[in-house]
Amino acid sequence: MKRVLTTPASAELKVLQNLLQQAGIPCVIRNEELASLLGTTPFNAELWVERDEDFGPAHELYRTWCMPAIQTDSSWTCHVCGQSVEAQFDSCWKCATPRPELALGEFPASCDEAIHRAEEMTSLLDGILHQSDRCRLGQASLPRNSF
Repeated sequence: MKRVLTTPASAELKVLQNLLQQAGIPCVIRNEELASLLGTTPFNAELWVERDEDFGPAHELYRTWCMPAIQTDSSWTCHVCGQSVEAQFDSCWKCATPRPELALGEFPASCDEAIHRAEEMTSLLDGILHQSDRCRLGQASLPRNSF
């Protein structure tokens, strides 16, 4: 077994673990529970490949994921209104339709962006779970016309 990545951001490790497994590279995350239980811990979550010979392909996949190739396309065409939109924009300036590959879940442009997206999702899910717990315990009520 060889370690591919160590980070306090376990969400990033989960994304990378899924990518590696989709590529047929068996891997495991270690120290995830320990890192999440203790807020300030010397132990970070780690991603390990199970077979030593998979380290090279796993590391290359990680590098590609963290540093994707720069797009050279100068524009894209909105599939809803047909407007030509410059490549740096993620949605159509005319009708606000998201760029098709972004709507399908394009990989983040950087590891920091992936961490930011994961933190946003975690915060959103925490809020939903908190509200669900309050409703279950009878501490909150739903608006009358919520259905």
